[in-house]
Amino acid sequence: MTFYEICFSPTGGTKAAADILTRDLSSESSFVDLTDYTLNDISLTKEDTAVIAVPSYGGRIPATAVQRMGKISGNGAKAILVCIYGNRAYEDTLIELQDVAEQCPVQAIDKNNPADTDPKRCISCMRCVSICPYSARKVNRIMLAGVNKMLKKTCSERKNCELYL
Repeated sequence: MTFYEICFSPTGGTKAAADILTRDLSSESSFVDLTDYTLNDISLTKEDTAVIAVPSYGGRIPATAVQRMGKISGNGAKAILVCIYGNRAYEDTLIELQDVAEQCPVQAIDKNNPADTDPKRCISCMRCVSICPYSARKVNRIMLAGVNKMLKKTCSERKNCELYL
């Protein structure tokens, strides 16, 4: 029997929560990073258990995470699902930036010109902003102001955590 931690966590927040749960449930586990665009097919057995952790962006699981979960054959394994949604309802450093481009979960950052981002691929997960060691990747101030205004009503009151078993 193998215990798996299967996680899509561009900025590390979802993984931090999954790590706590996984550590409490098993002293040993295998980590499967759904954020890694090079993920290969994985096959579990019915004796295995998996903690599957994903974030909620705008009340939805990122399509990229769903697509990559499709590479996992569960084969009757037990699953513990975790969705992290924060405090909202669940509805010339360019050379160094190549490392950031490599870690983009949807490959939206051009590896030859890391200043360019493909807006059709970008899922606004903020991994590039979170991991850039030079703070060269930033959120557009106008976009941030718009998001702030949109979320102010939704996030102004503390939401209680919910657990479904």
